[in-house]
Amino acid sequence: FLGPMAENFTLSFSDRWRIDGQSRVLEKTPSIQVAGSEGGELRPTPSGLAVSLPAERTPSGALGIPGDVVIRMSLAYAANFIGELTTVLFRRADILQNYPDAFDFLGVHILGLGDIASSCFLASRGHVWYVPEALSFFRIHGAQNSNPLANPDFDLAITDWALLIEAALAEGLLSVGEATHGLRRSAGHAKPFVRSLPHLADWAGGIMRRVEELERS
Repeated sequence: FLGPMAENFTLSFSDRWRIDGQSRVLEKTPSIQVAGSEGGELRPTPSGLAVSLPAERTPSGALGIPGDVVIRMSLAYAANFIGELTTVLFRRADILQNYPDAFDFLGVHILGLGDIASSCFLASRGHVWYVPEALSFFRIHGAQNSNPLANPDFDLAITDWALLIEAALAEGLLSVGEATHGLRRSAGHAKPFVRSLPHLADWAGGIMRRVEELERS
């Protein structure tokens, strides 16, 4: 997965020793399924590239987190705490065990959030080694998949959250409270894109009705 990094991601050579350390963790600790880290953003400005770090940070020093905890964190907050597949390390043999359904989790096939589905699948098999520092940076540009005007399937990156959350709720991985929190958050993700993708307004309304249904049950 290093190849796609040329277009959207960059790594600092000063951070290479940390990535080497993550590789050694995978080699020496069979229970670790994914080695990830925080990521930042590189945005173009008139004076060059501006660096911004994520607003939502995991607890400082959180390393070797049980996989079920990471899955609950990701789905209950509808947030990618694990990292893009292009910026995390994992064993090829582990992901191939779910091939050709590498983007499936809990029996649900995910297209827009394939990285979340794959990472959750790996996390469900053991622990996640997490470095709470930004070791990789996501380059913001007009042609990337996270641009709704450039990606015709962009809406799936929002609506897939609900599919994953509902599946996790049905399997008992999330409590009702965690599921409703995640669903509210996923509906909130749609708001900035309603102008360019009007159908997301109806989708978000349906999600909020589902939240009310769960809260009454």
